[in-house]
Amino acid sequence: MRGGTRASLRLAATALAAAAILWLATGSVSTQPPSSPASGTLESEPWEAPRTADGQPDIQGMWISDDWGRPLETPTAERPPPQRSGGGPPSEAAWSDVELTSDRTSIIVDPPDGNIPWLPWAASARDYVVAHQGNSGAVDPLFLDPVSKCLPYGVPRINSPNPYSGYQILQRPGMVVIVYEQGHQYRIIRLDGRPHVGSDIRLWNGNSRGRWEGATLVVDVRNLNGKTWVFGRSPSQVSGPFTSPGLQVVERFIFTDIDTIHYEVTMTDPDLYSQPWTISTRAFVRAPEGYRLFEYACHEGNRTTDLITSGNEGDAATRD
Repeated sequence: MRGGTRASLRLAATALAAAAILWLATGSVSTQPPSSPASGTLESEPWEAPRTADGQPDIQGMWISDDWGRPLETPTAERPPPQRSGGGPPSEAAWSDVELTSDRTSIIVDPPDGNIPWLPWAASARDYVVAHQGNSGAVDPLFLDPVSKCLPYGVPRINSPNPYSGYQILQRPGMVVIVYEQGHQYRIIRLDGRPHVGSDIRLWNGNSRGRWEGATLVVDVRNLNGKTWVFGRSPSQVSGPFTSPGLQVVERFIFTDIDTIHYEVTMTDPDLYSQPWTISTRAFVRAPEGYRLFEYACHEGNRTTDLITSGNEGDAATRD
């Protein structure tokens, strides 16, 4: 009887995951316009920002991450903060791309509880995906983090605070270009009022259209392909292990002073979330003099690539 119950539960979970994957692959695109950032979030104070020749606030130059090590969502009994040492799961502080900070408050500022407002079906699918990533049990390669396969991070995740990769911002008349050291990615943000590309064109980093509001660059991102995760790089941040093609994103790059860009981003997808939700973080600070971007090698020379992408990473110790 017990074995039959287990088989039924496994069949039900598999069916749920398969339905979620099918929906995510073919998900409908919402026609609802992106929401505005939550009230009470940071707005840039008036100040005399330097200007480019065409009148844009001049944010050109090299930038590095700041404000990293905070969790995406509010820690709970079911989702406790990572342990520095001792028993339990591996310490998050041991990750090369993570440093715990004393500030463990969620970087989600809306909803006020600091959690992603998943719809019930999406929360169930999230739990299934998380349970099959190999952190505490079975591994299913289908649910591995896409970046473990060197695939693009997507928006807004590409702007997750990252202590080992920088950014270069270039400006030309009618556009802002962001070059990411991470994976040699780049984005061209058009400012000339042209419409988004057709809805049949789907891109890893979406299609960006921007405008300046004072010293704040507001970017409307659509046409995402639904194959990326939401935000974060470390276990405590990656609480959104899938998106859908219906995701619409509004970013606000808030140029608060000559050396700081605050980042706020609102995600809207009525097929996944019960309401729009907003992240706020001081993501970019001016890089030191002489800083430059380097070649980014992801799996180059990594002999365990086949194990990572097949879900058999635990067997790596048995390989020569």
